[in-house]
Amino acid sequence: MDLTVQIDTSKLNMRVAVILKTHNGYIFCESKQGYYFPVGGRVKINESSLEAAYREVQEELEYDMKTLTLCSVLENFFIHDETNIKVHEFCFIYKCDDIISIELPEFFVELTEQEILEKDVRPILIKDIIAQTPSEIIHHISK
Repeated sequence: MDLTVQIDTSKLNMRVAVILKTHNGYIFCESKQGYYFPVGGRVKINESSLEAAYREVQEELEYDMKTLTLCSVLENFFIHDETNIKVHEFCFIYKCDDIISIELPEFFVELTEQEILEKDVRPILIKDIIAQTPSEIIHHISK
């Protein structure tokens, strides 16, 4: 069961996102709405965010990660585009130090750093995290 809680007209989510570098850029998924987001998904009950990150990469890309490092925590407040529900989301952002070289499944693409800057990438702070490569864990709040 996903760590998603409905409270009145709001929703609380706990998610992970994984920044995966390739030889030419980074792996993203393209949504049906035309924006791009990193590999990841919701954390399940009794699962750590790290376990969720490994699981999501395996489920989405059929790739077994060797090492993931927490690089950022994003506390994100937004209104869901389709449902108009207020969302309070905690997203644990992990980075893989390895260079990934795999055949990408449908809907996954490789974006160069320049393309990441030009395209609608969500959450938008992923652009900064990729550009800056923080050396310490950063807590971002986006309202």
